[in-house]
Amino acid sequence: MYEVSTAVLLFRQRITDSLIFVAAKNPTTDGMICINKAGQVLSINVDEKNFIPYLMNVAKHIPDNVGLAFKLAQRFHLPGADELFVA
Repeated sequence: MYEVSTAVLLFRQRITDSLIFVAAKNPTTDGMICINKAGQVLSINVDEKNFIPYLMNVAKHIPDNVGLAFKLAQRFHLPGADELFVA
């Protein structure tokens, strides 16, 4: 998963050994539904409650990871960066 405006790799995980040949947005979950060459249907979703804490505490490979987490939390109204929002 990449952050589009900075082209930064946020997360990478192998979900299947078989080639994914079609994917579409899942309107129910705002995630993705994929079908691989073996015929498996895969559902991919972001855990919104843990995404921002993951970026701030685990994703140390991202330059200014806390700043990026703040921007994404603000843009998409995601929980987990409450302590960064100071009045």
